[in-house]
Amino acid sequence: MSAPPREGASATVTAAYRQYFPLLQNKCARALGDAAEAEEVAQESFIRLWRSGMAQRPVREVVPWLYRVSTRLLIDRLRVRQRRQPVEMSAALQDTTAHPAPSIESVLQVRQLLQSLASSLPAEELEVALLHRLDGLTQPEIGEVTSLSDRTVRRILTRLEARLGSWREEER
Repeated sequence: MSAPPREGASATVTAAYRQYFPLLQNKCARALGDAAEAEEVAQESFIRLWRSGMAQRPVREVVPWLYRVSTRLLIDRLRVRQRRQPVEMSAALQDTTAHPAPSIESVLQVRQLLQSLASSLPAEELEVALLHRLDGLTQPEIGEVTSLSDRTVRRILTRLEARLGSWREEER
């Protein structure tokens, strides 16, 4: 277990919470479709920030860390759901940031696909996919959050697009 946070950590956590909690909660709500569960994931991200010692780091390091932790917690939730209730892959993953008001059907299709992807993709690939498609992060931003090179991020996204292309073909 890590050492308790220092005094300065409290101010960092408070500032990060005020600024980033709504963003993390919104991201999780879009993927999970459950506001209460999304709030739990966002809160757990900040609890982990407090306990980790990362709160003593500069904000420019805390933000990518929060994105990464919240994305991993989101992946865990999706995987638990998949184990409890398997779903068919019925639609291709859509870029939810490009469509501010998607139809209910497309939202449900994306959530179903996210659950399917959570059980079939390697964790690193799923994390990059969520950061890109759900959060709308650029490849360099994903590299910063995940500590992966731009080349690796590009390779993962290319592989994901190929997978999605084959899934689209299977649906026809």
